[in-house]
Amino acid sequence: MAKRVLIGLLSALLPGCMFGPNYERPKVDLPANWSIETAQPAETANLAWWEQFQDETLNGLIRAALEGNQDLKAAAARIDQFYARYGVTRSELFPQIYGEGAYQRSQSSNSLGMNPQGRIGPRNNYSININTAWELDLWGRVKRASEAAMAELLSQEAARRAIVLSLVSSVAKTYVQLRDLDERLRITNETLKTRKSSLELARTRFQNGLVSELDAIQAEAEYEATLAGIPRLEKLIAETEHALSFLLGKNPAPLRRGQAIQALSHAAVIPAGLPSDLLTQRPDIVQAEEELAAANALIGAAKADYFPRLTLTGLFGFQSVELKDFLDGPAKTWSFGPAFSIPAYTGGRLGSQVDLAEARKREALFNYQKAVLNALKETEDALTNFQKSGEELDARTRQTKVSRRYLDLATQRYTEGQTSYLEVLDAERALFASQLSLSEAQANRVLSLIALYAAMGGGWVLSAENYSPNVPQPASAQQF
Repeated sequence: MAKRVLIGLLSALLPGCMFGPNYERPKVDLPANWSIETAQPAETANLAWWEQFQDETLNGLIRAALEGNQDLKAAAARIDQFYARYGVTRSELFPQIYGEGAYQRSQSSNSLGMNPQGRIGPRNNYSININTAWELDLWGRVKRASEAAMAELLSQEAARRAIVLSLVSSVAKTYVQLRDLDERLRITNETLKTRKSSLELARTRFQNGLVSELDAIQAEAEYEATLAGIPRLEKLIAETEHALSFLLGKNPAPLRRGQAIQALSHAAVIPAGLPSDLLTQRPDIVQAEEELAAANALIGAAKADYFPRLTLTGLFGFQSVELKDFLDGPAKTWSFGPAFSIPAYTGGRLGSQVDLAEARKREALFNYQKAVLNALKETEDALTNFQKSGEELDARTRQTKVSRRYLDLATQRYTEGQTSYLEVLDAERALFASQLSLSEAQANRVLSLIALYAAMGGGWVLSAENYSPNVPQPASAQQF
């Protein structure tokens, strides 16, 4: 009874002694609003934003990437590692109980006088014991270590969500780049047809003596230059398809197409949110904060090493030389008693451990502050880019419309013999360049929106995790 009372009293003391500072989120200077106003509802940033493009091919690619990407699978396995590490650390809060059994057969030497009554045969020794040891966490060392291990686990979960964010963004960006290249190839093929017609017209007029051979040579040169650009575009398309297949965790292969780049650019809708939301929306900020919390907790664990460690140990079992007497009363063996250890001299090791923990916390704090600043920068950049990409897209659209009219007029004047082929050639070049620039502007419009969603984070990362029942999850997900 006295032993139970002692254990109860010591256990009651455990929650009261915790060395080291309790974690508090650092204060950061956040602006009240973004430099560019956003008028859309904030909930937009929490939705599966890629669905707003109404492109089932894109939806399927994102779903396939979430299911098959190797980095995401590795991240899930890494979380299981840290969950197991947390379990190992936390187990020190509880009694450690081990069972052991042994059998030994031995013969003592008669020459040493150990058997004065004459030689005896070999002896048997049967034993079975239960050993217990329980370190009473009087100073919170194990609790702080467990707190740090949990923060590290949460940090890895945030790291996995950062991979989800990066993966979805990368798949969408690569798909948009692929559709931009497809559009460039379409424009080049259409331009090739136009220049072939111009070449045939120039040759006919030359053969009829209406123009010099120079017109036909110029038309042929432009036709061949356009034709030479097609293999390069086809190579880029193949490489982009391979990159997309890699993100999906699949072998390189041709991919299906969905919406054209024009339709994707028209569906771009800007998300909204306050700067303070970044502290909970961006996985990289959450990860940096959990790493800071872990470093903070390890300071307490290091300081607790200055104080004594009290361990309760016990043993209960049976030991006998004959198996038939093994469970008899006389064969019973047991022991119980507390043990403690206190550092007397460590050559500065304990102080250095505390200094190390505090230095790691300072590093983690600077990394956290850097993550917040980087998030603000990336979001402001993305907002500016999105706004300016819209202005550029409008200008490129107008430019293409005017260039097309210019070519129509130049071709008509050349057919009627009112101008030289140089004017047609200049108009064709202007239209070709403006069409390529328009496709690039349409792609940049969508890419800037994707970058904005990635910069702001948001609840859409959680939506992505649940986008398919086959998305790899840590084995510990149900326990966590």
